[in-house]
Amino acid sequence: MILNRKNLVIRLRLIRDDTENFSKYIIISYLIFLFSFSVYMICIVDTIWYLKLLYIIFACILPISIINYALDFMTKKTIKRIPDLLEEFQHNLNNTIKIETAIKKTSEKFTGHLKKPFQILYYNMSKNPIEALDNFKVMFNDRNIDSFSELLKTYIVYGGNLEKLNQKISDLINKIREENMFKTKTKQKFIKYKIGAVIMILGTIYMKKFMLVIVPDIGQAQNVMDSAKYILVIIFYIIYFFVIDPISEF
Repeated sequence: MILNRKNLVIRLRLIRDDTENFSKYIIISYLIFLFSFSVYMICIVDTIWYLKLLYIIFACILPISIINYALDFMTKKTIKRIPDLLEEFQHNLNNTIKIETAIKKTSEKFTGHLKKPFQILYYNMSKNPIEALDNFKVMFNDRNIDSFSELLKTYIVYGGNLEKLNQKISDLINKIREENMFKTKTKQKFIKYKIGAVIMILGTIYMKKFMLVIVPDIGQAQNVMDSAKYILVIIFYIIYFFVIDPISEF
């Protein structure tokens, strides 16, 4: 996602105003880091080639995971308000009977980052409604907003009964509220596993340093494979840390 600048800009709109410049900064910083790390591993670090390759692959993946995780974390507050947004839209749709007008009135009801997605959606609807709704989905990166956008796209393209559309939106709102209650309980259980992963990462790093202090000769006796074992353990727990959230979504 980080190298897809268009999607990165769209997602950043939920949390920042200077999306164009900030997206450039993120991508350039990532490429500079990756280039510098690759040069360092290839030219300076003295180890076997496949271990160097493993480090470089890991350096490619980890920043992307961290940035995606940070974006998801920062947009959580907005995403939790999705039921309120949809209820306001539904209320305005009942009063105006026009999707574009309902979107405009919804944007006027909220402030800050809750207001912005509907403002952008309203502005883009006059150009290309289908593309506008697709970008709206990317901005939230949430499957419930995906469902909401698909409902509107179907209504715009094929027409239909406004009453049935309202019922489907109501069903979606109820589903989201139930999911949010379940997620809150689940995340409280999974947080201890994340804490455990962080403890294991730090424990593995400091255990190696501690062993070198207690038994200095161990540093001379260690070969490349011994060092690789420590690295692999750390990699495992870092991946585990980032995998816990997707698992908790099921």
